[in-house]
Amino acid sequence: LSLPLPRQTSTGTESRVIGALAYGAGYEAMSWTQTALEVVEVCKPCVKWDCEGRTYAMDCYLKLLVRLCHIYDTRGGVKKIKDGASQEQILNETRLQKLQRELVKDFAEVATSRLLARLIWALAEHLDLDGLDPLLADDPEDALNIIVANVHKVLFNGDSPL
Repeated sequence: LSLPLPRQTSTGTESRVIGALAYGAGYEAMSWTQTALEVVEVCKPCVKWDCEGRTYAMDCYLKLLVRLCHIYDTRGGVKKIKDGASQEQILNETRLQKLQRELVKDFAEVATSRLLARLIWALAEHLDLDGLDPLLADDPEDALNIIVANVHKVLFNGDSPL
């Protein structure tokens, strides 16, 4: 994946998140979508870390996130009971789409342009664009506007190393 993580001397948030991600990615939590969704929700802070080029936690996080987005096909919006979706599936899809919107709003706090580009890449393909309100086209808080602004920032910010 990437460079190995440095040894953690403290038992702070970062070590707990990395442990949860290792569990989620290493012990096949991806076949258990409920567990994987919980791991992705709890480990959301890892997108804000500057790990000095060591991106193992972010790699694991994006791997779980993208897999869940594929499983639940978040691009198509939340399924309905009349379409054959179970209550659990509806709840999980709703949670995952809420998490996607929260991650988009966190773009400004992502530590590096490289990590921001990878997060944009992971999320952009899986957003429910039909679910966005066209009346918010000029709203800077709109998810699509945030993505476009950050793609522009990553592509045209010459001062920031990717």
